Amino acid sequence: MQTCEYIESYASHFDLHGDIQLNTAVKWIKRNDVDTKWQVCVISTGKEEIKDFDRVVMCNGLTAKAMIPKFEGSDKFSGEILHVQAFKELVMRPPKHDKFIAEQ
Repeated sequence: MQTCEYIESYASHFDLHGDIQLNTAVKWIKRNDVDTKWQVCVISTGKEEIKDFDRVVMCNGLTAKAMIPKFEGSDKFSGEILHVQAFKELVMRPPKHDKFIAEQ
């Protein structure tokens, strides 16, 4: 219950309720053809829709089974690829290299 109260408080504080869409599945996410926006294909009440966004954050919580998706070029990436569950506490530190944090 504490988590729900925190999320509700955060959404209220930053006036985010109008930007939140519940009961929606994400089918796929990709960059658009000119690489300027993220395209997100969502399904809600049986209707499929593609929406454009500047940024995408994927958050499913710490209680789900950790899964790091494979993506094109991941085998050539020299930084660490970590799931959020790998972090025991938030520690701000200068990056060693470029990093990508993925969760699904």
